[in-house]
Amino acid sequence: MGNENNSPTRNSRRAFLKRTGLSATLVGFVGSASATEYVEIVTHVQADQPKFTKEVPKSWYDHHKTAKQAKETIRKKYASRDGFKRFSVTAFDHYFGGKRGFAVNIGITSSDLADQLPSEINGVPVVTEEYGEPIFAACYNDADADDLPGGVVIEDKGTSGTQFYIDIDGDGSYERHLMTALHLYGDSCYDQTGEDIIQKGDTWGTTTLQSSSTDTIVGRSNGGYAVTNEVLEPDTTTRTVAGSVSEDGLADLVSSSTDTVTKVGASLGENVNVVADKDVSDSFSSCVDYQNEGVLLDTNGAPGDSGGPIYDIRNGDAYIVSITSAIDNPTDNYDCNGNRIRKQTIGPSAHNIKDTYKGVFTAPVG
Repeated sequence: MGNENNSPTRNSRRAFLKRTGLSATLVGFVGSASATEYVEIVTHVQADQPKFTKEVPKSWYDHHKTAKQAKETIRKKYASRDGFKRFSVTAFDHYFGGKRGFAVNIGITSSDLADQLPSEINGVPVVTEEYGEPIFAACYNDADADDLPGGVVIEDKGTSGTQFYIDIDGDGSYERHLMTALHLYGDSCYDQTGEDIIQKGDTWGTTTLQSSSTDTIVGRSNGGYAVTNEVLEPDTTTRTVAGSVSEDGLADLVSSSTDTVTKVGASLGENVNVVADKDVSDSFSSCVDYQNEGVLLDTNGAPGDSGGPIYDIRNGDAYIVSITSAIDNPTDNYDCNGNRIRKQTIGPSAHNIKDTYKGVFTAPVG
């Protein structure tokens, strides 16, 4: 993302961030004639602690909050109407303190529907795009691995997993789990806990908790295998998962036209591209809506990639942005299994997954 700090630059900022978690803090003005006011945001977290911060224009920071509210206002008004399918916050070429701002993006099934929409709401532009019906990226391949790093295939489900830690008992003792896409175990609208996780022909563990709205499920090992705190990349090297990207950090990624994230999946391996939209709400499933905080990437996906990690790389480590759930916008290309490759990937945001499960993507610090 550029210009991050390993820690706040003044003791007062460090104390503020520690006290308030992910809140932004005012850091002053630059220049004189056309001074720009800045705030410091947390972009990445390690467990629940701030890891990287960044100074951004306060006007951009406030605009981001307005855009998020505008998207929800439009979603609530139009989501029940025929032809209005996806609502999200996307980048738009108007600038706040020199930083690219946002628009409300609506997926519509017919261009005629655009006439029903306002051109802007609370100063936030409203744009539309053609909506194609996404599909859950389910597939059934076989593959081996000893332990299960995030990004490796889970045998019998032909997909990928991402490590996750949950304080099941609420006593501060986090247990390591494996997270993947719920739809791989059956209909996301129904309880799929208690299913076996198979690896190398053995019952590796059991699914224990799920979230239908985010299309995620987690499981624990029964012994013999474990989940490693790593991503296994296609060249067989591993990358440590050091945390996750915050909501402000996700907004910073969407705002950028150059910063990219990495997606690892069982079918297409590694793909790198930009984060296109945040706060994604989609109506392609009766129960999966990503709690209105999904992520859409301009990154190729194919059946079999589901459950795999999407991450931002900082100092060589992986910070989880999302996990693959669905794919959209078909191309004319096919993967090695004959499945049509699609050029967009959709999944729940890491910051929302953390809130949903009261968990973290790396072992708690300390």
